[in-house]
Amino acid sequence: MKSALVLFLVLVSPAPILAAEFQVQAVTTCVSPDSSLETLQGFLEAAESSLYINAYTFTNQDLAESVVDARKRGVDVRVMVEESPVGGIPEEERYVLNMFLASGIPVFLSSGPDWRFNHGKYAVADMARVFISTENYGYSGYPREGLSGNRGWCLEIEDPGVSGYFAGLFFRDLGNAQRLEAPLPGAEAPAGSGFRDYPAEFESADYRGSFRVVTVLAPEDALEEIVGLIESARESVYAEQFYAYTYWGKGATGSPEETPNLFLEALVDAARRGCRVRLLLDDTWYNVERDDPRSNYYAVRYLNELARREGLDLEARLMDSRAAGLEKLHAKGVVVDGKAVLVSSVNWNEHSPTRNREVGVIVYGEPAQYYARVFEEDWSSGQGDDDKKTEIVIGVLLVSFTLGYVVRKRTV
Repeated sequence: MKSALVLFLVLVSPAPILAAEFQVQAVTTCVSPDSSLETLQGFLEAAESSLYINAYTFTNQDLAESVVDARKRGVDVRVMVEESPVGGIPEEERYVLNMFLASGIPVFLSSGPDWRFNHGKYAVADMARVFISTENYGYSGYPREGLSGNRGWCLEIEDPGVSGYFAGLFFRDLGNAQRLEAPLPGAEAPAGSGFRDYPAEFESADYRGSFRVVTVLAPEDALEEIVGLIESARESVYAEQFYAYTYWGKGATGSPEETPNLFLEALVDAARRGCRVRLLLDDTWYNVERDDPRSNYYAVRYLNELARREGLDLEARLMDSRAAGLEKLHAKGVVVDGKAVLVSSVNWNEHSPTRNREVGVIVYGEPAQYYARVFEEDWSSGQGDDDKKTEIVIGVLLVSFTLGYVVRKRTV
């Protein structure tokens, strides 16, 4: 009854959809590449009456087959994806979307104008369960068993209120989408996951109890909700992000002082309050370019230099993806005090929280500890800024030079 009321209010309300709070009893946590495919496939295969999927891109044929099977069982299935992802709709996604059309599944291409990109990644089943992730529906986010992919965070919430909220959001957002009427040309079957072998460490975990859940939406309130979460920290903030601009505004004219990244400033403020603050960023080449003053490389240097200057318990690192056995760090998550966790699609640039359709939730309670453990494991494979490495290298060279000089003096 509650989910039906939420759905009705969302559909008839002309105002923007804002954050809502729910008290739920069941949460399942998972991460990629360890347990994401198994958990999401189980979610899809359990659908009995309805299944609504919103994804930035959908290129994973294994997941697509689970969706088609749901349709064959008589489930009401609808899929919405971004019409113009960066680089255009890939050939593999054209193949998947054509699969859906051939199975009688309505497909919708989201085209604005209320946002720049439909970047959310969520699914609602039976108006009872919702699956939310940091990962696109591809093989990187949902690799086959035993293979590697992205580090991503995901979770399932079983609750009619939360599910009704996101179902209402889905149908509301269909107003910014066009139905795909004919198969797309240039389709090519997905090649599947070809990443290295990966020994899974984090299985999915089921939590039962009473957990507060707060929804996070962009462009409506994501900036306010995420900054507010960090501001609530009293002991610690652990964040894993695909990327975090050193500052917002234009790359050539902006600066941390004039156009700060409000997420990074919230981290700094938390450290100044005495919190232990850690930020782990992706090290993929395009995220650490030296000619981009806002890249992860400079974000790490900026935070670490500030921490050294002010004596803060604040540190940033780049994940060593190769050492961790991962394709890349693609998560967009925050754990506060080990008691609250954000899982969302929001990247830490300016446009993501203010101009895109992004979706996430903040979950309070024991599930946050699961992601804290994941963070600690990932943090151990991270690398500090190059200045610290340079100091070590210089120190080693100086010692070597001194020893060599002493040896030469003794042999002359």
